[in-house]
Amino acid sequence: MQLLGLARWPFLVPELARAYADPASSQATREATTVAFESVHTYFGIGIGECLGYLLTGARTMLVGVAMLQSSAFMAWLAWPGNIIGLLLIVGSLEFVGRFEEQGWKLASAIVPITCIAWSLWLIISGLALGRHRHGRTLDDLEHGPVAQRLGQLDSRGTHRTDGGAHFVRSVAALVHDDHYGIG
Repeated sequence: MQLLGLARWPFLVPELARAYADPASSQATREATTVAFESVHTYFGIGIGECLGYLLTGARTMLVGVAMLQSSAFMAWLAWPGNIIGLLLIVGSLEFVGRFEEQGWKLASAIVPITCIAWSLWLIISGLALGRHRHGRTLDDLEHGPVAQRLGQLDSRGTHRTDGGAHFVRSVAALVHDDHYGIG
């Protein structure tokens, strides 16, 4: 969603700026350019990029937090902040909705930047925790488990494989356990 909101800057704004700054442009053209920018800014920037973007990011973060609570890969202390951050992102999505449309909601305006920083830190910590988590399985368990069997059914040419995906799992395991990534 944020991509749609941000896309106005490299694609639309330069054209509007050229039209506005053109010495041959009339006052009516400049006013129309201003109205066009404000309309696109409100719809794509505030409506889609911020409101819908924060809403969906918050909802997705809460769903991930719930999934983390149900997973053995994460401790509950890491899942709960995700749920709280997700809820705050949803609240932040209301910054320019309803009676706050013109001036913005000061509470949402204050919590959004802090929550976005917290969200970024939570993602990094969650990624590190996931990278460090080991289900107590050996490489042999991974090579012959159900995921490896499904992955190994077809090779890159679409023909049936008989190794149960062991080669794929060994390749991924080598990447995960490589010291260059700092998670092995």
